Amino acid sequence: MDVGKPSSVPYSDRPGVQTEAAGDVHLDSRCGRDPDVRERASRALSSEAAAADPSVRRLEGHDPCGHRSLLLALVLGTLVGNTYAFFAMQKSELETMASRALLVDQALAEYGPEAKPARSLMKQALTQSYDLFWRGADADPAQLKVEVALDRWEPIANALGGLDPKAPAQKDALAAAKANLALMEQTRLLMSLQLSSPVAWSLLTSVILWSMFLFCGFGVLSGTNPTTIVALAFGAISVASAMFLVLDLTQPYSGLFRVSPSAIQETLEAIDK
Repeated sequence: MDVGKPSSVPYSDRPGVQTEAAGDVHLDSRCGRDPDVRERASRALSSEAAAADPSVRRLEGHDPCGHRSLLLALVLGTLVGNTYAFFAMQKSELETMASRALLVDQALAEYGPEAKPARSLMKQALTQSYDLFWRGADADPAQLKVEVALDRWEPIANALGGLDPKAPAQKDALAAAKANLALMEQTRLLMSLQLSSPVAWSLLTSVILWSMFLFCGFGVLSGTNPTTIVALAFGAISVASAMFLVLDLTQPYSGLFRVSPSAIQETLEAIDK
């Protein structure tokens, strides 16, 4: 036997033991046939490699910034969804108010010519609401408050209360007009109350501060290179656009994305004819 000649890797007929790497041969010689011992030794070698190479530690470890980024995306998505639901609710309530106005006008038309002044007041109030929502909200958002709504519909209620029905059909028509007017006024008041507090500002402030700390952490942990700078810029733009959507959708009558006035326009065309 030639002592100076290096020994080759021994071949074994046991499955799973034939290896080519020197580290695996060493592992087989240390662990033998016991799978538990082999697994513990494999973990020990992996730990030694991770301790020697910091990049391995970064790959095998958890990424807290990635988890926080995911949570931030979920929270921002929830905020945008909630504010869009508020926007859609305002649109739905506006359409409901317009449909109630048509029912009031139809009931007053069935009442007779005595209800003509009340129908004129109804059209005047709707015209003022249209001007307020789509022409005056930018100048004076305070006009969208509850006090304005109460003052606007009170003359119509007084006009209906001054009617003196004679026939049963007039009584039924007047009762239907009063009921629909009450529902219409309730919807209008609900719209104003919702506009007073469309979003939880404390939650929005917390999300903004959270985003600032998260991006500061990204900047500290990331290296200075063009790829990192571009990625951080895109992330900042995404967060800023989400915040813009949240703030804009809370202003459905004065923001960039506005509720369509088509429901009120069609109602004004059909009413008092």
